Amino acid sequence: MKALKQKIEVFAKEAGMDVLGFAPKERFEGLEARQNPFTVFPEGETVIMLGKRVCRGSLRGVEEGSNFGDYACFGRNWLEDEFLALACYDLTRVLEDEGWEACPLFPNPTEAPAMGVGVTPGKEAPNVYPDFTYAAVAAGVVEVAYSGMVFSKEFGPRQRFHMVITDAKLPATPLLEQS
Repeated sequence: MKALKQKIEVFAKEAGMDVLGFAPKERFEGLEARQNPFTVFPEGETVIMLGKRVCRGSLRGVEEGSNFGDYACFGRNWLEDEFLALACYDLTRVLEDEGWEACPLFPNPTEAPAMGVGVTPGKEAPNVYPDFTYAAVAAGVVEVAYSGMVFSKEFGPRQRFHMVITDAKLPATPLLEQS
């Protein structure tokens, strides 16, 4: 699995990802089913968190009070909906091309209510939206501040994430030490 992890790391770098972390299934034990990524893909073994930083310049117009729209594009909407989504899709293809299953997930809000009923008794109702904050901590890429915001050593609070769950059992990223 080290070779596959290295292939993913090379892909992430070439795709312009600034953040990459791997969390084993065990780190999600005890997490509420509606927020657990393995509710979506129970046979999965690893969560891969990939992220891009919010470029410092996208905040410049906000700080000056002169341009708020570009942050919405480059710091939020396009960053999540376009740039990260494409990389997440491409990482899913890399894993599938290697013979593994992979499930890409968008960072929908965990507080969104369930819609419908479970497909079988005992199953969660759609749609399950995993807790990306929990997953990013479990993948060793951020820690949670007292404010509840995620912080990384490299980018502070300025990063966005997508997630891929795979049945490949990849080596875990060490957890960050609490500061």
